[in-house]
Amino acid sequence: VFETMLRDVERIDPQNEQLLTMRTAAAIQDGNLELARTLAADALARYPESSFSWLSQASLLHTEGKLEEALAAYGEVLERDAD
Repeated sequence: VFETMLRDVERIDPQNEQLLTMRTAAAIQDGNLELARTLAADALARYPESSFSWLSQASLLHTEGKLEEALAAYGEVLERDAD
C-alpha cells in the first residue's frame, strides 16, 4: 500500500528526490533489494550531491552486509551534511 501511494505521488512530482529515497527505503523494508538497488542507483544518478541519495545507498549496502562500502557511503552523507 505504501509503495503504491509513493508511486502515485511520483506521478504528480517525478523530480522529488525525497520521494525517490522514501521508495528506496520502502523497498529495503519490504525485502525487495533488487528494486532498492535500482532506486538507489537512480537517486545517485539524478542527485549525486544529495545526502538523501547517499543515505539510501548506505542503508542498502548495510542491509546487504557490505559494511565497508556502507561506511564509505555514510561518510558521503556526513560530508554533504557538514554545511
